[in-house]
Amino acid sequence: MRNLAGEDPDLQDLVFDLDAQLPRGRTHVAVEARADLAPGQTDEWRLPLFGEVAAEIALIGDGDGALQMTIRDEGGNTVCTSPPTAEAVLCRLTPARNGFFTVLIANPGATVNSYRLIGN
Repeated sequence: MRNLAGEDPDLQDLVFDLDAQLPRGRTHVAVEARADLAPGQTDEWRLPLFGEVAAEIALIGDGDGALQMTIRDEGGNTVCTSPPTAEAVLCRLTPARNGFFTVLIANPGATVNSYRLIGN
């Protein structure tokens, strides 16, 4: 059903609400995305998270320079942030309700930086 929702945010919300109501056992799933980020640039990722379900989002850079991760809720409120660092970053949160969260990855350095964004 997720593919049928396309880019319509209202339909996407409805699909994720319906998915959350389906009975199922706990599944352990990790999702990974890889990207390169130019100096001074910021990547933006939009992630759906289920209400009352613990979420973990990790940022692992290639170690060539510092990266910064910020997570915001639908209202633009910052729910997790890290200072620029070359170390791995982990944000843990439990949203109160289903929603889409924005993950911002910034490269404040002077060189291209590769990273992996991992979440459950």
